[in-house]
Amino acid sequence: MTPSSKYNEFMQQSGFYPDQAQQHALYLLDRLYENVERNESEQGLITKFVRILGISSKQVRGLYFWGGVGRGKTFLMDIFYEVLPIKNKRRFHYHQFMQQIHDELSITRKGKNPVKEIAKNLARKTKVLCLDEFVVTDIGDAMLIGRLLDALFDEGIILITTSNTPPEELYKDGLQRASFVPAIDLLDQHCQIANLDGGQDYRTLGLKHTKLYQVPHNRAAIEIIENYLNSHLVSVKQHDSLFINGRQINFEFCAEDTVWFSFDELCKTTRSRFDYLEIASLFNTVIITGIEAMNEGTMDVARRFVSLIDVFYDRRVKLICTADVVVEELYQHDFLAFEFTRTVSRLLEMQSLDYIGQTHFV
Repeated sequence: MTPSSKYNEFMQQSGFYPDQAQQHALYLLDRLYENVERNESEQGLITKFVRILGISSKQVRGLYFWGGVGRGKTFLMDIFYEVLPIKNKRRFHYHQFMQQIHDELSITRKGKNPVKEIAKNLARKTKVLCLDEFVVTDIGDAMLIGRLLDALFDEGIILITTSNTPPEELYKDGLQRASFVPAIDLLDQHCQIANLDGGQDYRTLGLKHTKLYQVPHNRAAIEIIENYLNSHLVSVKQHDSLFINGRQINFEFCAEDTVWFSFDELCKTTRSRFDYLEIASLFNTVIITGIEAMNEGTMDVARRFVSLIDVFYDRRVKLICTADVVVEELYQHDFLAFEFTRTVSRLLEMQSLDYIGQTHFV
């Protein structure tokens, strides 16, 4: 099944209508799909012999999708990833990937060219690399990414990535930006650039037709959430876990830039503001089910919940919840009353059309 056939199947099931920008992106994905398949089938003794001799074969160009929030960039990349019939493919959120690279650098710095060594190790198990939310704001990443991309492309890795900005605006006005410009040139050279602006904001469209705060928390509320997920997302993982700041956290559901946690997992286990910041950087939409009323006996839980909502609100994370009580009755005690007044106000605002239409801050 090609990316376009998978896309058309999904569109028929969801009732959405494709737009022109996505059709062009699908054309590029189908071509890349065919090129990767052809490239894989040609791998054999002759190819290995050519590589041993140091003769470079023609590099398959990757893709760089950019555009505003909700244009389907991640959705399209994940369709491609799901249907691509090869084993040596990997998908990361950009921040996760760079954190992994920094961790590996701390181990391999003794070598002459640690970045090259990391790229070689990655290439042993990766032919196609998908990176979601490519954004460069940190000077450390900016100084590293050019060398890293050069090494990855030199190893023949094909990059498919999504971003909110075109390559030429990455790390705009950043410190020592001139040192970052070669990275932009590498992206232009090794990836086709496609703009997905101008179409329907599918993410906001789905949220506009979903009740974002469900009371009570029961099977009917869960079914509403499941229907939303099944009609809007692909490449689903269920009942698994991820690592946040080195610690495991279990989720009910994860796909694209959406994750579903239980209230107990987020607020009744030992979590910090830094954990919530990491979640907010990785996911545009977070679902929390089973939110309970809090009081003097659950102060630590209440503090974590206040911190969580503050972080998600500041980063403009879209929030879908089920709860035992309405927002105004979530906390019943004088201590923390001031802080929780702010939490209640923010929870109410986060259900508004104005809020869900705002850009997610990574």
